[in-house]
Amino acid sequence: MQRHYSHRLIELTLAPLPSDESERLVENLLELADLPPGIRARILDQSEGNPFFVEEIIRSLIEQGALRREGERWVASGDMSHLAMPATLRGLIAARVDRLPAPAKATLQRAAVIGRFVGYSALRALHAGGSELDQSLAHLLRAELLREWAHAPERQYIFKHALTQEAAYASILHEQRRTLHREAATFLERETTTAPDRAPLLAHHWLRTEDWEKALTYSVELSLGNVPAALAAARRAVDIARESHYLMEQGAALRVLGQACEAAGDMADADEAFRQSVEVLEATQSRPELAQTLLVYGRFRSRGGNGDGRVLIEHALALFEEMDATGWIAEARAAL
Repeated sequence: MQRHYSHRLIELTLAPLPSDESERLVENLLELADLPPGIRARILDQSEGNPFFVEEIIRSLIEQGALRREGERWVASGDMSHLAMPATLRGLIAARVDRLPAPAKATLQRAAVIGRFVGYSALRALHAGGSELDQSLAHLLRAELLREWAHAPERQYIFKHALTQEAAYASILHEQRRTLHREAATFLERETTTAPDRAPLLAHHWLRTEDWEKALTYSVELSLGNVPAALAAARRAVDIARESHYLMEQGAALRVLGQACEAAGDMADADEAFRQSVEVLEATQSRPELAQTLLVYGRFRSRGGNGDGRVLIEHALALFEEMDATGWIAEARAAL
């Protein structure tokens, strides 16, 4: 928002609510003035004047059965003195996500992969059962974890808070994340051929899938109109690869970063990224990745008038010949 609409953006910093106003908010949310004093004090203390935190604590108490509705009022359902409450807003939301029924939790996780704004067609593409999807969405809307953003031309949903999306995303196992990002990317490739934000979305999803070549393809497409965005996407690729602890992925991501830096005109950073890519890949058994990086780095060095560029390309050619990679052999020879 700030990057694209800085001329229209006014930043407002909201101070925490004073304790008396926080207490009044609790009463308004509960429609109850005689909440047990100890619980009232804990809510006010933990929320630190954050209205959203207050609301989430109360929703959590209701979901746990600690509060029950009697007519138009909420009443304590028993002794609440030993009730556990997460100490942070992030932990509180994560606990709410974990308590969801399995189908609703799976739907929320899929929505988190898609993004803050979630189209029904994209969500359906990542979801097995259509009727179950609608039931899960109804549950998430009632729980106010998602809200309906638009109804036409198709239903669109939005996470009530960015922390809700983060908590749902963090609850997904790494391999499942990769699978879901791949499904999202495949859907976008098929359904959004003319969308203006197609390239950055696809670059993001293929990066999370750890498909470096496709991520590079869309990063390059993105760089045609937005070099800084392509560079940011490449840096994210390196961060993700380093988290994975797989050297081959790190080396490939560093090569992507080198190409993005070169496109941005930052030759010193490009040279460093290419150098690190070669260094990392030499420690692996992946000759294809190493050979490709040597070829790209060699071309880069040659364009800069450095004599070692030819040496790098010759090294790449030797590896391609060992692998009998006909197309790459021709490309390396053409670069000499």
